[in-house]
Amino acid sequence: MRDFFRLAFIGIFFLLVVVDVRARTELVAFVDAAGATHTYSNGTIKDTVLRDGACLLTKSGLMTYHQGAFVSSKASGFVSVDDLPGDRLIVYVEDNDDFCVYDKGRIAKLSSSEPQGYKIAGSLVAYVEDNDDFCVYDNGKITKLSSSAPQRYEVADGMVAYVEDCDDFSVYAEGKVTELSSDRPKRLKIAPGVLAYVDDWDNFYVFSRGQVTKIDSSAPRRLLVARDIVAFVEDNGDFGVFYDGRVIELSSSPPQDIKLAAGMVVYVEDNDDFMIFDKGKLTKLSSSVPQQYQLSGGMLAYVEANDDFYVYDNGKTIKLSSSAPQEFVIGHPILKH
Repeated sequence: MRDFFRLAFIGIFFLLVVVDVRARTELVAFVDAAGATHTYSNGTIKDTVLRDGACLLTKSGLMTYHQGAFVSSKASGFVSVDDLPGDRLIVYVEDNDDFCVYDKGRIAKLSSSEPQGYKIAGSLVAYVEDNDDFCVYDNGKITKLSSSAPQRYEVADGMVAYVEDCDDFSVYAEGKVTELSSDRPKRLKIAPGVLAYVDDWDNFYVFSRGQVTKIDSSAPRRLLVARDIVAFVEDNGDFGVFYDGRVIELSSSPPQDIKLAAGMVVYVEDNDDFMIFDKGKLTKLSSSVPQQYQLSGGMLAYVEANDDFYVYDNGKTIKLSSSAPQEFVIGHPILKH
């Protein structure tokens, strides 16, 4: 196990040294019908020559451009555009069994022994020590959450949801612990800023900004979360979101497809309308189901049924091409040194 920690640390550290992410600006890279390559970013379309080996950090991990196609690089250490290399922590076990974290140029000792397990999200590490103490490292501070190992715990940047050995269900957020229930939940999903869960009696709740909001008295059919937003299909088929502290109904029928990103929901209505909910505003993008679409961060790229290729960026819809691209990806450009 110790060798695994050490190899993981070395591998991730190597990746952080040899690659650099430009400012968090996302771009759309695409290959048009004629095989030419282009990029879109900040309202501008450019004819960009993509050379073999060019890399993008996408929602699916590292993608490398090679001979006209984007292929997965399957590099460890990069799992989500919400966890860019500059924001990620590195944890490792030293030869003397010290459990340490490398955080923004500083090394902090978390424990004098190898943990039973740990989970990382953003600037947070939740871990179970060998004596069963359950702790969290968050923004440079260690907080003990429990003297016994949890039955289950899930993490997001700044949040830990956990079920203690006695079934108490609690959440750590913004440096404070809030007990949510004396019974473990049937379901839970967590993302930065939001925790959605269903209790033992099928009541559906959302915890956000230190407050618990009851959404429904029955468990949802579908439940999805992303940074600061929860999307759900209720038992009666109503489709809605929890955003900015309130519940907003989007449709009285369940959508065909749903995708989420930070503060955004993209979905296809049962009548084929292609819709986007973006930070409180609902917009119809098309009257037909797109051939394909990708949502990442604050950007949406999609190909309509008539082959028109669009990007939705900062509340605006911009046409990139009148023909469907051979390939496209959304991600953060990476420079190799």
